[in-house]
Amino acid sequence: MTGALLVLIEVPLVLLYVGTIASAKDGSAVWHETRALIPGLGVGLMWAVLFAAISLVLASSTGRRAYSTGIVAISCVLTFFVALLLIQAEGGQSATSTGARIAGLFSPFTILDGVRVWLGGNAQAGLTADPGRYGPLYGVLAVLVLAACLGGLAARYRKVSQS
Repeated sequence: MTGALLVLIEVPLVLLYVGTIASAKDGSAVWHETRALIPGLGVGLMWAVLFAAISLVLASSTGRRAYSTGIVAISCVLTFFVALLLIQAEGGQSATSTGARIAGLFSPFTILDGVRVWLGGNAQAGLTADPGRYGPLYGVLAVLVLAACLGGLAARYRKVSQS
């Protein structure tokens, strides 16, 4: 699952990079694009790993494929809209209130965007308000969600293999 998500995320990024450096005028432009690509690949890896873990643990909770697809889609979309609604209620993406900064903690999409901004990404191009001093909280929550999902997946497979 992680490999499939990596292909979906990273291949377009690499294609854009190749197209951009093919039209670059000098070596400094190529170097600038290469320096921008490396963190982008890391963010893509972060997205692929976390969403694969979340999707697999949710999908493993039911035996029917249609139900598992619905559970994954609904949980991701619903939490995303709740987080965006909370961010907008606190003043939007440019807000600096504590509520706006922590409102992104309700969705995997906004958690990962908060981690991206905390690690040095552009806050204006994201989904969430700049996490500011709450950036480490986004990072810790991303790791906790990943650990919980992998633990839940291991428990599910342990339960299935015993029965």
